[in-house]
Amino acid sequence: RAEAPCLRYLGSVYTRKMLAAAVVTAASPDHLVVLQHGLYGGASNLAVLRQCLVGIGGDNVLVHLASANEGMTRDGVAAGGRRLAAEIRSVAASAPSLESLSLVGNSLGGLYVRAAAAELYGGGQQELGLAPNTLVTTGCPHLGV
Repeated sequence: RAEAPCLRYLGSVYTRKMLAAAVVTAASPDHLVVLQHGLYGGASNLAVLRQCLVGIGGDNVLVHLASANEGMTRDGVAAGGRRLAAEIRSVAASAPSLESLSLVGNSLGGLYVRAAAAELYGGGQQELGLAPNTLVTTGCPHLGV
């Protein structure tokens, strides 16, 4: 039985399985970009952005749609940040060629990426072995709601 599409964009059809997986565009990418959805969202919310970044990044980028917070966006920023940091550690461990990390968060996801960055890089530590590159938030309530 074929998996039902969950997203259509410019004639392309994406299934949940396709959207949940990280996109590896090269045998040994050196840059990891993690995309984090917002309140009540899911990994598929940022699928179009992922496709754009893969197109721009070419052979050097691994774009990962974070899923650790799906269905769990009501238990606080600290908990969501810890889950995201754990997911980033897992993805980084699976691709030893990675050298740098960028984080992108939409809405509440912006607070999650900020908390994850603090956990991964707080106090100058670099437990991941990845140099921090860019942290981007869109529509993020940094000052509260």
